[in-house]
Amino acid sequence: MNKMKLRYLKYSFALTVLFILQGCLLDDYVTDYGNTPKLVQFVTPSNTANFIQGDGTSSTEYAIPITIIGGDNGPMDSDVTVSVEVASDSEAKEGTDFTFTEGKSVVINAGEISAPLMITINKDAADPLDAKSLILEIVSSDVTISETDQSVINLQAVCPIDMESFVGEYTVTDHIAGTSYLATIELDPTTPNTLVITNVWNRAGKASLLLSDDPVEPFITYNSMDLGYVLFVHATYGDAWATTLTDDASTFNSCDNSMHLEFRLCVGAGCFGNEFDFDLVKN
Repeated sequence: MNKMKLRYLKYSFALTVLFILQGCLLDDYVTDYGNTPKLVQFVTPSNTANFIQGDGTSSTEYAIPITIIGGDNGPMDSDVTVSVEVASDSEAKEGTDFTFTEGKSVVINAGEISAPLMITINKDAADPLDAKSLILEIVSSDVTISETDQSVINLQAVCPIDMESFVGEYTVTDHIAGTSYLATIELDPTTPNTLVITNVWNRAGKASLLLSDDPVEPFITYNSMDLGYVLFVHATYGDAWATTLTDDASTFNSCDNSMHLEFRLCVGAGCFGNEFDFDLVKN
C-alpha cells in the first residue's frame, strides 16, 4: 500500500470518529424544549402582601399569579383549570384572615400563559406586629403540577405614615460591631419626609433619612451629604457621610416605628468598601 493511500485511509478514519463523537455530544447536550411537558406552578414560591391598615377600609384584594411553563414556553391551545387549597400548616385561615375572592380555582385561558388567583384580605383581623403567613398549594390541574406547587404569602399590615411618631429615643443594634447603644431621631425642619438621626454609628454624628411616602413600599434613602449631616470627620479625608446602598436595603415599619438601616461611608474622595447594618427599636 503506498503512502498516499495510507494517509487517505487515516484521514477518512479520523473524520468518521469525529462525526461519531459530534453526534454523541449533540445527543447529550442539545435539548429539544419543545418536547418537555407543560407544567403549572406559582410564579413565586414566596411573597409579602403589604396593605395599609387604618385607612377606613376593612378589606383589600391581592393577586397571586399562577403560570404555565415548559414545552416551547408558549401559551396553551385550550383552557387550563387550576385548583388550590390552603395548606394544613398555614397560619392564615380562610374565613378569618382572608377569603378566596372568586373561588379556589383559576382558569388560564387558551392563548395565555398565566392568570391571577385573587384573595380578599380581612384587614381588621390583621396584627401589624404579628403577620401571618398564608400557604397555598396547587392540588389539581389540567396539566402536570410542577414541584413549585406551594406559595407562601406573608399578610403584612402596615400603618399610615406619621412622621411625628418617629421622633424619640431608640436602641440601636450594630450587627457588624456586635454592640448596642442609644440614638435619637428628630424631624428635619427644612425637608419633607426627612428624619435626622444622631449617634446611629455610636460616634455622636448625624445622618439624614428620607422616607418613602408609601408605607406599602417602606424604603429609606440617605441625603446626608446634600443636607450637611456628617457621621464623623476623618483625620485625612474630612467629612464622612452615610450613603444609600440599594433602594430597598434600608426599611421602616410605620406601625411601631422600628427601622433597619444599611449604608456605606463616603467622603469627598470616594466611598469606603465596608457596609454597615443596624436595627433600631423605639424606646
